[in-house]
Amino acid sequence: MANSLNATIAQKLIPAADKGLICAHEVMIVNSYIREQIQKDEQFYSIAKAIEDGGDEYGMCSFDQSLFRLCVNKQITPDVALAFATVPTNLELQLRGVG
Repeated sequence: MANSLNATIAQKLIPAADKGLICAHEVMIVNSYIREQIQKDEQFYSIAKAIEDGGDEYGMCSFDQSLFRLCVNKQITPDVALAFATVPTNLELQLRGVG
């Protein structure tokens, strides 16, 4: 799988601040590090960390990063962001300006 996978995009429709739904997303571009982690059958954490760190260079984005942006832009409420977060405690710290 590691050799044939190029990217993954996942989307979730979540409640928008102004009623209706809005899309939160996660984008993973398979670079050499991620390919190696998949081949090693590494745990989720190492790949998740690579997604979070790969935003500027590779255009990757985790769900929590997407939720944070949506919340900062007032497109969703903090309660909705935390309810859908992968790691709510980390997102809560970011929203408070601590993380």
